[in-house]
Parts: sequence; structure tokens; C-alpha cells
Amino acid sequence: LDHRWLSLKNALIVFQVVVSFVLLAGTGLFVRMLIEMRTQDLGYAIDGVAYLQTDARYAGYTPAQATPVYEDLRRRVAASPGVESAVLSRGLPMDATGFTLVVDGEEAAAGPIVNLSSIWAGPGYFETLRIPILYGRAFDQTDRRETPRVAVINETMARRHFGTANAVGRRFRYENDINSWLEVVGVARDTGTADLDEPQPQPLFYVAFSQSDQPPTTVLARTSLGAAGLLMAMQRELRAIDPSLPVIAAATMEQRLQDSLFGLRVATTFLGGLGALGLSLASVGLYAIVAFSVSRRS
Repeated sequence: LDHRWLSLKNALIVFQVVVSFVLLAGTGLFVRMLIEMRTQDLGYAIDGVAYLQTDARYAGYTPAQATPVYEDLRRRVAASPGVESAVLSRGLPMDATGFTLVVDGEEAAAGPIVNLSSIWAGPGYFETLRIPILYGRAFDQTDRRETPRVAVINETMARRHFGTANAVGRRFRYENDINSWLEVVGVARDTGTADLDEPQPQPLFYVAFSQSDQPPTTVLARTSLGAAGLLMAMQRELRAIDPSLPVIAAATMEQRLQDSLFGLRVATTFLGGLGALGLSLASVGLYAIVAFSVSRRS
């Protein structure tokens, strides 16, 4: 009976050791993924870049009244010490949203392009994030609500969906709106997005918030000094304009990218903890069996 009990105990310990090593190996894989994501070249500026998002509607402003407020905030931030560039945008920087598109021309014969990612931008956006324009131009002050709608696309979208590196002059539209044609005025270098979990690079297109019916919500700035100090200055200038204006989101780009890895960090910690716990239990069980066997022999 004792022999069978020892055999069962040995089998359980071997099972614990194997499972523990599998969990630890999985932890090592997640750690490697974290390191690779943190060190990958995203293709846009991170150091010294911060943003502040507000919404003037919550302070009682109409859309017409809100636009001058955002512009005043941008000017104040641009005048802060060390600030090299400050621009307006809508939503969080490099935050991509999926849309279904149709390409004008022969490539459209394959049907709609499903779930292509779009990013809000505006005049000065590419310069602030140091995203090079390879062909054509970036958005400027001439891109307004009353002018023909335009877009800037990245290299991957140009090659994959237009069949050429220089797709300036080509058109595409949203699938559910036949009157929503956008003309490509520029091709930007491939970059990552704010979500590091997504495959990089992916097809992207940028649209100008200045051509939409919605006002900007975000001030994005780059400084030669510390991004944390810039973030404090941006919040200070917002309160100086109107203390009732809320801070919806405020962070450095470094913080934003770290937040996107939160789920992966939690999974890594959880698996590592389980692996260490299993290995500890297996070690205790192995010690108990060896001690019991020695005592029986003695």
C-alpha cells in the first residue's frame, strides 16, 4: 500500500513540475513579447510628446463657441517654454477606428475593403509626431469644411489597395455613403498605432478633423524639455482659460503606450505567479517524499 501511495505521489509531483515549467515557459514568452513591443520602432515621436483632451460641451459651450477656446488653448501651450510644436486634433493621438471602404478604380472590383483603420489628424499633426510625408502633402489650413474632402494614407494602404507607392490623386469612400469620396493628397511613412497589440504596420488613412462637423477635442504638443512638465503646463493653461473645462484624458505618449500593454503585463504576472507557486508546491512534495523514504529505510 505504501509503495502504491509513493508511486501516486511521485506521479503527482512530476505532473506539478511539468505544468510549472510550462507556465514559466509561457511567462518567458510573454516577457519576450513585452520587451519586443517596448523596443519596436513605432515610426512616430514619443519622447517629449504629451496630449490633453477636453470637451467644451460639458462646460456649456456650443460647437461654434468651442472652436475659439481650443485654438486659444493651443496658442497658450505653443507659447510654453520648450514647446516646439502644438496642434489640435480630435480624439486620442494615433487612436485608430475601423471603417469599411470602397476604392475608386480597377482595384474596387474585388469589393469593399473591410475594416480599414482611420486616425483623426489636422494641420501640423505629422510634423509634431515627426511622421514623414513621402509623396504629396500633409493637411494644411486650406483643408476646411467647405473644400473637397481629402485624406493622407500610409505606405501599406497605397501598395496594397492602390497598387502603387505614390497614390496621390486616387480616391476612396466609405461603403455606406456614396457621396463621401476622399482624394488622397499625401502618402505618409508606415507607423504603428497607439495599440501595440495590433500587428504593425497595418493599412491606415488619416482624415482632417477640420473638414468634419465636429470641433477638435485634443491639444497635442512636443517639447524639448520633459513631457511630464509639458503635461502640467497644458493642464494649467486649460484651467486659466476656464476652470469648468474638464480634463477627459491627459498623458504623455510614453504613458499611453505603457497603458496599452497593461493586459499583457497582467497576463505575464499571473502566469509567472502560477508557475512559481506550482514549482514551490512540487518542491515541498518532493522533499516530503524523500524525507519519508529516508525515514522508512532508516
